[in-house]
Amino acid sequence: MCVCQCVWESEVDEVTSRLLLTLVSADADDGYPGCLHVQVVYQLTDDNAVNIDYTATVDDKPTIVNLTNHTYFNLAGHVCQLRNTHVNNVVLKLFHQSGKHASVKLSYTVL
Repeated sequence: MCVCQCVWESEVDEVTSRLLLTLVSADADDGYPGCLHVQVVYQLTDDNAVNIDYTATVDDKPTIVNLTNHTYFNLAGHVCQLRNTHVNNVVLKLFHQSGKHASVKLSYTVL
């Protein structure tokens, strides 16, 4: 079964404002080789930013994994606002831009 359709284990840490989600996907699950261990941590920071950290490891066989998030947030905080008025800052280790995204303003920092 696709990991997006699985029930993940969850743990909330109210002291650090973190939500930890974990999942183990067995070898050959959804046709992919290897026993995949996935962890996603959502954390609300003191300045009201939401950090999402992904970790995936496989025990026994090489496999592919591509984790992402498709949650949409109202960045205006209230009324509907056009997406081209939002500014996002993305901190990442590697960045490859393909295509033209004229309607999206992207600010990024490569570590």
